[in-house]
Amino acid sequence: MKYSKYIVFCFLIIVYGCSKNSNPSTGILPESTFVAYFADSLVLGEYQKISGFDSTEWKHKIDSLREHYQCKIELLEATHQHYRKNLTLWDSLFTMVNCRLELHQQKELQKNQNINKKE
Repeated sequence: MKYSKYIVFCFLIIVYGCSKNSNPSTGILPESTFVAYFADSLVLGEYQKISGFDSTEWKHKIDSLREHYQCKIELLEATHQHYRKNLTLWDSLFTMVNCRLELHQQKELQKNQNINKKE
């Protein structure tokens, strides 16, 4: 009898703990998806400055980018806030975004070099 109360008590604690959303990362994008989205949105922002397309076209392109990565605005904002709350995470995010942009730049340079060799 003494052990059955203890077992029921432990069971209730476990069920309560599992049903409670105690994981702070729930409701945010996976890191790799957010890094890819963030990097691509930075590139798109620079492209917008160069080409000067209007706000309607900008909205369409951002919507297409969100659709490509299958993420809603609310999820993006929650992920953004998650990273901003911790400076170490924010720094890590920018390091990963920078690496992704550098890798993209290297691929583009290599592609251009291969095109020039063929001509």
